[in-house]
Amino acid sequence: MATVSLDLPNHPLAAGLCRSAVNTVGKTLSGENAVLLGLLTNELVTNSIVHAPDSPRVLVALMLLDDRVRVEVTDQVDGRPPTLEPLSLNRTSGRGLYLVDELSDDWGVDRSDGTRVWFELLLRAPVDVALSSRKN
Repeated sequence: MATVSLDLPNHPLAAGLCRSAVNTVGKTLSGENAVLLGLLTNELVTNSIVHAPDSPRVLVALMLLDDRVRVEVTDQVDGRPPTLEPLSLNRTSGRGLYLVDELSDDWGVDRSDGTRVWFELLLRAPVDVALSSRKN
């Protein structure tokens, strides 16, 4: 198991700092896995910054396991628990957890020490398009 841990200031620039680290990990994954890892991690870090402005830090842990990658984003506020809102095309925000719910293989919230939102992506092998489109 490989783990990358980030201790970021609760500031809008934290999402960009996190993206750089996630992109480094993402280079070891297939294309779809790397894109989902970056998108969903960015959504959770941004949610933490927006919804927990009193938290001085945002902690991010990326764990590369044999068959999946797990990401945990923790803020240090025991505020209102994150909730999955229905998708609305009339709002300009509020899609972060919706994306996590739809695109990850599993996710949840742990409120034992601040608020930790996590997700997991099963690592899928890239599809070989040349083999799948070959005529017999």
